[in-house]
Amino acid sequence: MKTSERIAELLKQRAAKVTTLEELADKSEKESRVFNADESVAFDEVSKSIKDIDDHVTRLRETEAIVARSATPVLAPRIEIVSPGKGIRFARMCQAIAASRGNYMQAQEIAKHNWPDDRDIANVLKAQSFGVTRAAVAAGTTTDPAWAGALVAAQTLSGELIELVMKEAVIGQLTNVRKVPFNVRIPREITAMGTVKWVGQGASKPLGKGGYDFVTIPWAKVALIAVITEELARFSNPAAETLMRDTLVRAIKEFLDDQFVNSAVAPVLNVSPGGISNGLPPIQTFPSSGSSTAQIQSDIMTAVSKLNEFNAPVAPAWIMHPQNAIAIGAATNGLGMPAFPSVGTSHTLAGYPIISSSHLKVSEIILLDQAGVLLASDPSVTVDVSREASVQMDDAPATPATPLVSFWQQNLIGLKAEQFAYWMRARDADVVLITAVDYLTPAAAVGAAASAPSRSANQKAA
Repeated sequence: MKTSERIAELLKQRAAKVTTLEELADKSEKESRVFNADESVAFDEVSKSIKDIDDHVTRLRETEAIVARSATPVLAPRIEIVSPGKGIRFARMCQAIAASRGNYMQAQEIAKHNWPDDRDIANVLKAQSFGVTRAAVAAGTTTDPAWAGALVAAQTLSGELIELVMKEAVIGQLTNVRKVPFNVRIPREITAMGTVKWVGQGASKPLGKGGYDFVTIPWAKVALIAVITEELARFSNPAAETLMRDTLVRAIKEFLDDQFVNSAVAPVLNVSPGGISNGLPPIQTFPSSGSSTAQIQSDIMTAVSKLNEFNAPVAPAWIMHPQNAIAIGAATNGLGMPAFPSVGTSHTLAGYPIISSSHLKVSEIILLDQAGVLLASDPSVTVDVSREASVQMDDAPATPATPLVSFWQQNLIGLKAEQFAYWMRARDADVVLITAVDYLTPAAAVGAAASAPSRSANQKAA
């Protein structure tokens, strides 16, 4: 048996003994008593066995290090190690947890064996299984791989997935939103302070009285359970890594997009935020005037005027369906030239960037001030794994759950991903919604082309 295999075997034995200690301690705590004679002897024997295993593992690792230092180097062509794509390392960690059936000690060894050059994954998993509870705890540092140092790696690994999601999601492309913490109240001005006037010498100065209220940023949780077969977890390859990563990214991205841009999604107290344009007052919404170039121009100017009516926006941006962006970019003026060339060249309209989302209705266009969007969000995703759970195999499960499918009976493994997030607009004036948009109607386009003077007619007039 190789030294590394012997170490892995000893670590498995150690994990079982740690579980035995925890069971002994839990039993005495539940019965509110100290250990009896038999329990004391058993605890001492298991503790000594764990110490013996730790000492032997240390010696074996020292032996490995000595052998490695004394080994004769073999000259070989230099191989460049290519870093995996974004999110792959997070997917690998999920695979190791799934393959170990939730045993983090075993998952650590699986990660070491499959990806020996990636220490972050093993460190994260080691942090979950290291040490015995009810022991003296030293202060954590970012350099201690057995304690808080692994948390730095965990932030990096899950952050890779979040970065992928946010680059694709609308909320992630709004780079100037106001980041705020959860469960805070933010004061908001609802009426102006009053009229400011010039005051002459000896004249009375006017008094002002403003109106204020508070907006509260609660928290909401996004959750997803991905169910895979035990065979996929055990015999997976790099293709499965990419599949798992892309599936998680796509699911979270599509859900966030749909919830953020959908005007029909109303906030649910203590459950979820609403669409950023949901519940806007009539003054902040208006129907499109039509699909001709002149009418598109009118819609743009009306939306810009409404956004600028009370305050100059800090970071305005359009959100629209890709088909509307294409239709606006294809609109032509009387000379047959693009009426809005910046849409095709710099993906901007009226100087404001365009963010496309297929989850926004084709009949709606949103113009908002990014600085007027309050966003509270965790920087990472929490992932748990289970092989013994029973769940509803349904994307809209009932509460209480029924019927249930047993993972253990079906040889399935469940990966549960959760993230906390919430958003809301700071003021209604920061969002404008154009409704009844119909820029794609062929008849309207034909009518607009027929009513517009031709290039040859313009040349004759000239």
